[in-house]
Amino acid sequence: NSGIGSNGLTSARHDTFSKDLAKEFPESFDPAIPLDLVYSGALRLDEVRWVEGATRLTIGKLVLSPTRTYAPIVKKILAEGHRDRIHGMVHCSGGAQTKVLHFLPPGLQVVKDNMRCTR
Repeated sequence: NSGIGSNGLTSARHDTFSKDLAKEFPESFDPAIPLDLVYSGALRLDEVRWVEGATRLTIGKLVLSPTRTYAPIVKKILAEGHRDRIHGMVHCSGGAQTKVLHFLPPGLQVVKDNMRCTR
């Protein structure tokens, strides 16, 4: 996957944006959060960045840009008739790398090797 997706959006907002956002939108965070953690980044929503292949985008639009997933690749694999060779799939990102262990019987392990380069 690329992009923030839904799991990391709140954290990304607080790590990316400056305290100006807290002043402008005080309803956007829990007042119980220590103030040094609220919007501790340095960027403003309206700051502009140049992006390769695009013109100018604001930081706000960049943070909300769509997440590209691996779903089209999985769809193609299944459409090509490989469904009978697939015995399971796990979406692994961030902390989910270890979640796969919850689905394995004792004594079985997962080895991630021969990963294809996507670029």
